[in-house]
Amino acid sequence: MASSGGQQGAAWASTDGAVHEATCDSQGYYSIAGIDPGQVYVVDVDDADGVPLSRNEVLGKLTAGREFIWNHTIRDAIVLKGRVHGIMAGTPLAGVRVCCTKAGERTPGISRTEQTKTTPDGAYEFQILAGPGGYVVAPKYLRVGVGHSDEPENVYAQEIELTAGQVRQLDLSLLDPCAFSFRVLTDAGRPAADAAIRCREQWLRASVKWRYPDRTDADGRVRISGLAPGAEFTFTFTYNDYCPAQSVPDAAQPGEEVPEQVIVLYPRSGLAAVLVDDAGAPLANAKVHVAIYYGDDQTTYLDTRTDAYGRLDLRGDVPATRIVLAIDALVGAGATSRRLTYVSDAVDCAEGRVTELGEIELLDKPATR
Repeated sequence: MASSGGQQGAAWASTDGAVHEATCDSQGYYSIAGIDPGQVYVVDVDDADGVPLSRNEVLGKLTAGREFIWNHTIRDAIVLKGRVHGIMAGTPLAGVRVCCTKAGERTPGISRTEQTKTTPDGAYEFQILAGPGGYVVAPKYLRVGVGHSDEPENVYAQEIELTAGQVRQLDLSLLDPCAFSFRVLTDAGRPAADAAIRCREQWLRASVKWRYPDRTDADGRVRISGLAPGAEFTFTFTYNDYCPAQSVPDAAQPGEEVPEQVIVLYPRSGLAAVLVDDAGAPLANAKVHVAIYYGDDQTTYLDTRTDAYGRLDLRGDVPATRIVLAIDALVGAGATSRRLTYVSDAVDCAEGRVTELGEIELLDKPATR
């Protein structure tokens, strides 16, 4: 390994977390013994202060009883920086992702993409340790830790050739993202500070779920920006022991700031019932989609199954307030499957209690044209 003395090579197993370290001598040589060949290892190089001098490299599984040689040439880091602007307004875009991938590198199961998030003035910067070569740099909408094939922002990617030690400026453009704002309150009117947020992002052919990294502020407010225009978003808010609450599924136009929506959280309650068809037969092991309507235009959606006796148990999943329950059940499979529905009258649900609705008859869903 080409390096100077005092630099440290480290390898660790991704499957059990065992770390093996060695320090290079004055000629840059190192050795690590006693490595378990049954693990998959990743290796990198740091300086004496722990600052990375290389990116992580996957070694794969090592063969027992054989020496494995991994040489590395330390190159000066590449600095790539710039700003991301909205195509429509031309203004800097804060809080969007920028992804940087070395061209031609594809390792199954291993991400080779570095990511960062733009600052309030739309700026981004990478310290690249993967060496010279071609890179693909793409601005992307906020989607934390997940991705899918429908991502519309790939058309805004740019290719760039970089050399070791180079400092390059690359400005990027992206169709202006949208933003949603919420204020989350308890049923007593108190702000739900530090409430956690999850997002469901729905596209025509796919959907993804991800956890938003920030939480509501001391006043129960949050602004979620950097989102893909045209996608339908549903946000779920969880706070202490309250029943989780969802926003109304909604989509926004490029650059749109959706007006603040108020989400009210209620204590937990529950419902239980036995679902039967029009012949009185229990709907055993049926797939059930439940919509719970309550409050000021709030809805909670749940997907579950009945048990072997047709019993539906929504213990702890129902807000403790007056609700209307809608059930959509799929019975059977293939050509013989039936979709049955039910909508209740108003039901008052009490905190900490399970309201028994007895036997509920579901009817065939009317055909639509």
